[in-house]
Amino acid sequence: MYSRDQIERPFQVKCDAGGAGSFGANAQRVFVTVGQRILRDGREQMWESVVVLAAKERDGTLRTRVLLCNPEWDEPLEIAHVESKPWIPAASETVQSGPQHENL
Repeated sequence: MYSRDQIERPFQVKCDAGGAGSFGANAQRVFVTVGQRILRDGREQMWESVVVLAAKERDGTLRTRVLLCNPEWDEPLEIAHVESKPWIPAASETVQSGPQHENL
């Protein structure tokens, strides 16, 4: 049986930003960006290069998406997603899509 917190906050986020601090929480949804400095049009600027979105869909499916962004692209590129339905025992496997897994 799931606790009320597990039902209402089905996602977990953890962040370690070195000397700037760390954070962890269970949440209803998650929106995280990772930015890095780039040189564009002769100016240095911060560009959000990776976006992670996690939310519960209308049908109850839990979905996490990873998007890759580039200042030259019109739209972000989804490079992976994970779906789960933890309340359905037969659906215990996750569905993942994106590029083939590579050890870096």
